[in-house]
Order: sequence, then structure tokens, then C-alpha cells
Amino acid sequence: MTNRDATVERLCAHFARDPISATELERRLDIAYAARTPGELVSLERDLPPLQRETRPVAPAPRPSASVDPSRPARKIDLIVSVWGTTERKRSWVPPRTLTAVSVMGGTDLDFRQAAFATAEVSVRLFALMGGVDVVVPPGVRVDGVGSR
Repeated sequence: MTNRDATVERLCAHFARDPISATELERRLDIAYAARTPGELVSLERDLPPLQRETRPVAPAPRPSASVDPSRPARKIDLIVSVWGTTERKRSWVPPRTLTAVSVMGGTDLDFRQAAFATAEVSVRLFALMGGVDVVVPPGVRVDGVGSR
């Protein structure tokens, strides 16, 4: 692993732990990939807190990572369309059983960290054309991804 690869990996870890935003991560990654000296790479992490090493068991026991309350009213299907703008679902919200997000020259931000789940499983379908969709889940949530870039 090169110094650049290690720096990129640590920047992504900082993003996963929330000290930097997606925009700031992109900015720092652009600088990292353009860096020509080790000093340029070191400067990208100076203002970030030290990363603590995570220790995980080899085969973690399954446990619910997000609380599920089946008594909550949840929509069966929901559609989010973002055209030339940004749509957000974050903080306290109840995700539907199936969520479809379409972004055309816009963006969609889905943050499940404070969501109140009515079902144990949520299906999220994403489509982006000249746009993007950011999905953030709480630590320990299992994500199965199928699709293409």
C-alpha cells in the first residue's frame, strides 16, 4: 500500500465517522490524488482527530443495530425525485418498506442514522443521471448492494 493509498483510506475512515462531510472528503481526495510529495499528503490529515483502531471479532454475532418498532406507521412505497436540486431525508424520519430515489442533474441525501424503522428491512432503489445519491447508515447495519455504476 502506498502512502497515497493509506491517506485515502484514512480520509474515508474519517468520513465514515463524521468528522468531515462528503464535500470535504471529495476536496481532500482530489488533493491526495494530485499530491506529489509526502508532505502534501500529511497536511490533509493535520486538522483531523486521531483514528482509533477498531477491533472486531472474526465472526460477529448477529444483533440488531437499529431499533425496529412495528407499531410505527410506515408507508409501503415512497418515491423521491430530485431534478436540478437536492432532496434530503435525515434526522428523525420513518423509512418506507421500499424507497426509490431518482436524481437527474441533482442529488439525494438519505441518512438512516436517526431513522425510526417500522420494518427490519428497507429496500432502497437508486437511479442517478448526471447527479448522485448519498446513503449513510448507522454502524453495524448490514447493507446488501446490487447494481451497476
